[in-house]
Amino acid sequence: PLTFVNECVSFTTNVSARFWLIDCRQTQESVTFASQVYREIICVPYMAKFVVFAKSHDPIEARLRC
Repeated sequence: PLTFVNECVSFTTNVSARFWLIDCRQTQESVTFASQVYREIICVPYMAKFVVFAKSHDPIEARLRC
């Protein structure tokens, strides 16, 4: 059974798995919504640093290389 305390839900299970509780107003959209949530959470966050080097060949033009 689900236990609701201070807007938090808890439950126990014997299964080792990931569970998401979805508050979905339209039950027919729950599978689509769950799939969208899953696709967003499996993305690996990353940080990137980019450096751009520029060399001026004349005062008006420049060439870029990354």
